Amino acid sequence: MLILTIGLVCMPLIGVEGLLHTDFVQQLIPFYAETRHALLAGEWPLWTWNAFLGDNFIAQFAYYTLFNPTAWLTALFPVGYMGWGIVLALYLKTCLCACFAHLYLRRLGFGASYCCAGALAYTFTSFYITGMVYFFFVEPAALFALLLWALEGVVGRRRYAFTQLAAVTFAVVAVNYYFAIASLLCGAAYLALRLWTGEGRRPGMEFLKGAGAALTGVCGAAFILLPTALFIASCPRLSAAGVSVSEMGVMIFERVFYALVPRLTEGPQTAFVSRTFSSISLFVPAMGLLGAALWARRQPRHWASIAVVAGAIFYFTPLNGIFTLFTEVKYERWGYALQMMLIVATLFEARELRGQSKSRAGAVYACLVVAACAVQFAVAKVIAPGSIGALAAGTVGFGVAAAVVTWICATKGFSAKALTCGTVAVASVNFVLFDYFCVLRQSADPEGFSTSDRMMRIFDGRGFAEAESEVFEYRTDMRAICPNQGMLENRPGVLAYISGVSGVTMPMRQLVTSSAVNQQMVIAAKRRSLDALLSVKEFRDYGVEPPNYQAAYEGLPAVTYMEDGAAVYELPDYIPMGMAYDTFIPESEFKGLYADVVSDGVDFPYVALSERNDSIDLCLQMLANLVVADEDTASVVRWMRKGRIDASAGLDSVVNARRALTAKSFRGTREGFTAEFDSPRDAFYFLSVPADPGFSLRLDGEPLEAFNVNLGMTGVMIPAGKHCLTAAYLPQGLVTGLCVTACAVIVFLTIWRIEYKRQ
Repeated sequence: MLILTIGLVCMPLIGVEGLLHTDFVQQLIPFYAETRHALLAGEWPLWTWNAFLGDNFIAQFAYYTLFNPTAWLTALFPVGYMGWGIVLALYLKTCLCACFAHLYLRRLGFGASYCCAGALAYTFTSFYITGMVYFFFVEPAALFALLLWALEGVVGRRRYAFTQLAAVTFAVVAVNYYFAIASLLCGAAYLALRLWTGEGRRPGMEFLKGAGAALTGVCGAAFILLPTALFIASCPRLSAAGVSVSEMGVMIFERVFYALVPRLTEGPQTAFVSRTFSSISLFVPAMGLLGAALWARRQPRHWASIAVVAGAIFYFTPLNGIFTLFTEVKYERWGYALQMMLIVATLFEARELRGQSKSRAGAVYACLVVAACAVQFAVAKVIAPGSIGALAAGTVGFGVAAAVVTWICATKGFSAKALTCGTVAVASVNFVLFDYFCVLRQSADPEGFSTSDRMMRIFDGRGFAEAESEVFEYRTDMRAICPNQGMLENRPGVLAYISGVSGVTMPMRQLVTSSAVNQQMVIAAKRRSLDALLSVKEFRDYGVEPPNYQAAYEGLPAVTYMEDGAAVYELPDYIPMGMAYDTFIPESEFKGLYADVVSDGVDFPYVALSERNDSIDLCLQMLANLVVADEDTASVVRWMRKGRIDASAGLDSVVNARRALTAKSFRGTREGFTAEFDSPRDAFYFLSVPADPGFSLRLDGEPLEAFNVNLGMTGVMIPAGKHCLTAAYLPQGLVTGLCVTACAVIVFLTIWRIEYKRQ
């Protein structure tokens, strides 16, 4: 632990520039801020208005923060100092990763010095460098080491082995379900390998017992998994096109290539070399391919040698997380399994060598590293000659340095001392370069420093303008300095980036965004019509002019007021939430309007950024005529007449007509929403609230049917007079998931009781 702490302190691990980088800024900080606010509200959050137009809180945030203890830790810090809570969490996660790896290696029988060297090498892999940016990638690597520790307990028939395995499996799934698939698959393969290559009796029965314990842990997390699975089941990512043979070939080449080249955070900025998220190479390659290859040559039938081969098969197999399943191989996010097996094989080799010189092998590997770096430089120079600079030179230089360290380690016979010192030294250099490249990248980005300055508010005490109340009244919007900024302001963010895409609002998302999967920018043909349709009341300008937004709000009125450094405008086309319609068209007719619009290759095309179509404003069409699902037309026909699509009068005319009859008030909470109506006649009202099946609507206390209108939004029939509409939200599958979890707890206690009596 002392060596680990010294290594962490020597590295710029808590360097702000390293934290203020890409997705850490765009996703993690806003998600932590939103989770913090939700947890401190005193009630378990079920719904969030800070995700697109509102979404399932459990399904959206389970992967990122909701069941992550380090996110709860940061919630203890004031919002102006939340960044230091994240730094503390990063340190604790790093220590836990090393401790869990140390526990596992001790169960394999390695001495203290070798366990220390292996734990440091596992903790400071290039996967961890990426994990510092993708903050929620660190826990899966740490918990995978703990999972192997639990599996070794099953192999060694240790006390409470099955209870431990069930508990660890629950943690693996609950903390980050996205990585759980890979971790559990690799764990199952590992257990089978250890049982069938060991001296244990009845390996099949022991495997079934272990699988039963693991299944108990998975079922224990059903209260998370079931609502999330139902949410993701309708995600359009699952219907993504498969990967071509040529793409598969490129992917395999890249992963072989980065098995030799220690990878920096981004490398040369080319499409060719930036596809793979993290490398399987270690900071000290001696703790990777070289040591493992030497051990496999010495003991080809040893389980560690076989595990390296099996890990490589998993690594190159196009399996991925729950979002992409078998359809995407460009993101490799679970190389930690192979990394651990490489380390284990290297430690076996180091223990057997006992000081024997392997300088020739070290020299050969050093030459391979240098050659691979030269190939990388040459490829980058051909593909993107204008973006090489310090990035390519840094990668080559770092590769040469790592090759030298590898040669030294091999010469010293892979002694624990050499491996430990080399790991800490090379990791320190890599973190320095990592921070340097973050600064370099932000310097090249005209918006980078403005974004970083806003993120610095969670370090210097300034914080963000959090709302005083849990009530959200109407929609607000702000210019997208980067996605998810609305969460930092605790204001509903139409521009929020959502990794999971609800199938309910998918058509609307595709219509108003540049992508059906990652909603980073709203690119509509007519932005003013979209704001009116979604009841966007205000616009906040923080002084940064993002791409493609220069003409988004032409003709704005005078600044209404200044807030937290932002100029706030009230949008002239704003329509209060809950507008009444008296005409409608079936959805099939509305889709016919898409004929000349660029398609995204899925069910609903969207208005592409590269080809904005000024001849048709689809959001204006939805303002003029409610779009109703074909199967619901018979139900709404008695409330509305089917009118012709006529938006020729212009936006001002349509907006004025809609303002004539709207809801008296609308207030959203984390449990649902409340709307009040005072209607002079029977009317069909449209609410820009996702028509999520988890909502239960009541009108004056009586159940009310909701309709899916305007491509995934909510429509309700309200009779004349004063009425109060309330909506309570309960994620689909939550009750069933809780029941499964309760059953799993009973099974877990039974397993514990059986193991207790046998001791």
